[in-house]
Amino acid sequence: MNPIVAKPSTPARTTQMDLSNTEKLCCPLCNNPETNLKYHIQSWNIVECCSCGFVYVNPRLVRSELLKIYTSNYFDNKEVGYYHYTENKNLRKANFTKWVKNALPFFTPSSPTKALDVGCAAGYCLDVFRELQWKAYGIELDKDLAASLRQQGYYIFDTPLTTLTTTEKFGFISLFDVIEHLTDLQANMAMLHSLLEDDGIVVLVTPNYQSWQRRLFQKKWFQFKPIEHINYFTRSSLTQLAESTGFSVVHTKRSGQFCDLPFLENRLKKYHFGFLLPFFHLVTRLLGLNGKNLYIDTASLYVVLKKKRIA
Repeated sequence: MNPIVAKPSTPARTTQMDLSNTEKLCCPLCNNPETNLKYHIQSWNIVECCSCGFVYVNPRLVRSELLKIYTSNYFDNKEVGYYHYTENKNLRKANFTKWVKNALPFFTPSSPTKALDVGCAAGYCLDVFRELQWKAYGIELDKDLAASLRQQGYYIFDTPLTTLTTTEKFGFISLFDVIEHLTDLQANMAMLHSLLEDDGIVVLVTPNYQSWQRRLFQKKWFQFKPIEHINYFTRSSLTQLAESTGFSVVHTKRSGQFCDLPFLENRLKKYHFGFLLPFFHLVTRLLGLNGKNLYIDTASLYVVLKKKRIA
């Protein structure tokens, strides 16, 4: 069965969230209660822990409200999430192909690979797993997408990672643009550790708070989405989280994503940088880039984790 495809004419839906249902919390990494305010965006505070320096939204929506975002229409939504996610299938699959294959040098499985994509959406990363002849599993909270993926022969869980019940172990686990959304970071990392085979890897992509884009644009940085992006990592804070939960960081680098000119135009308009469009049109015309896919720096971190070796 073909995957669900959102047509351009389909009006975007909204999510019924109670934005007043919030909670104040201590640092998700070190549990320190003291913070400094870094930014105030759309009535939300983005703060920095006074002890470890981790940056996060505080107060934030309670977990039950956050789950409403992801269980219905996150991938075709005019308020949060993505707008017509499936329209850019080729670009998104190109991202996943690159990210998965970039991790292969750190991965030497001792048996046929079972791979898990956390937050698998329309299944484009699962397609990459299948092309590598891996047994593909996914976690997707949107019930319609989960049902569609099962009909395509994929093994799909539709519960949050922390409540997952399975005896399966995985050699490859991906969280591409996911960890910035997660509550209960320690519990999620503990679950990843329990699901991972001893010789397996976890691969993450997440916005980089230390990126030059955040430093340049400050509160206008496009990765600031305080309703859904509740954690903002640096190499240091991600390493701290990994090592405190039984992982070692074996590789980090800057990450980007593929785009074409229409995709780039859409993003510049969405994030109020439409005034840059004439410049991009000029550059793409001079360099002969019209109709081509470009891989651009999107202010993200790419990180590969392994279980710590026991001496």
